[in-house]
Amino acid sequence: MEGCFSGATRNGQGSAPTETASSRVRGQQGQTIAVRGGESFVGTDDLVISGDGEGPARKILLQDFALEVETVTVRRFAEFGVRTRAVRNRTLRPNGTGTML
Repeated sequence: MEGCFSGATRNGQGSAPTETASSRVRGQQGQTIAVRGGESFVGTDDLVISGDGEGPARKILLQDFALEVETVTVRRFAEFGVRTRAVRNRTLRPNGTGTML
């Protein structure tokens, strides 16, 4: 899964945007909204980052799901990764920093 969760942009240059005061979304952690499922397309046939697991493009059926209202920050994602061990190709720290393995 090379490239997954990387800070690289689509063209492989630079880094991902960081959180700023103006980009913060106000809401209460854990508050969710219902999102209705349906048919959608996921993936791509334009493999910009090889091995990222996003190809090929395909049609799927999404079930209804809940979406948290509050923005998921890099720090919260890192905490999730450490707590669940769901992110295996990256060393994540609770402060939101990490390095590719």
